[in-house]
Amino acid sequence: GSYFDSRMIDNYVYIIVNQPINYYGKENSNLSLPQIKYNGKNIPLEAADIQYFDDVIDYSYQLTTIIALNLDDYNEPAKQSFLTGYSNNIYVSEKNIYLTSTKYLPYRTYEKVLPEEIVQNERTVTQKISIDEDEIVYDATGEVPGHILNQFSMDEFKGKFRIATTIGESFNGNSVNNMYVLDDNMNLIGRLENLARSERIYSVRFIG
Repeated sequence: GSYFDSRMIDNYVYIIVNQPINYYGKENSNLSLPQIKYNGKNIPLEAADIQYFDDVIDYSYQLTTIIALNLDDYNEPAKQSFLTGYSNNIYVSEKNIYLTSTKYLPYRTYEKVLPEEIVQNERTVTQKISIDEDEIVYDATGEVPGHILNQFSMDEFKGKFRIATTIGESFNGNSVNNMYVLDDNMNLIGRLENLARSERIYSVRFIG
């Protein structure tokens, strides 16, 4: 796979690696599963080791592997692999990794689309994965309308996840901006929508 991002918390480094899946045609029968090479030793992952989400449907998939490497220890690194949509941003707090992927309208529907249809079909899916030293555990999945600009569009505060999104594109005057708050289980508990119509978010800062 390819390097996506990483974070260091105390003496642990968390590395996120993305591996595309080509599931069209005969290649489907020769799927390469993640392998970690550590100190010259190959550590393969079996298909049964890869976690997936029943309620997440995407147009394209990849294997996302998270590796926890203890810099003060020479033991084998901890790892966990997930079947996800294409991750495009990441936010990490002291206890959680949030991976986002954006689901867009199928191309054919862009010709004639109403704003309320965009709200339903342009959505950011966020997978919350808890981390505690070498423990990497899937926690919950949340979904909100719109797409995000970058990692700074997300934040965790007192156990709640905050995310700012834009729906639609500003060039055609059919865009709005939103702010959402999700609880510890990634359920939507707060929203502020339809801000600055025909504009888009260029930066986000969370203070407190």
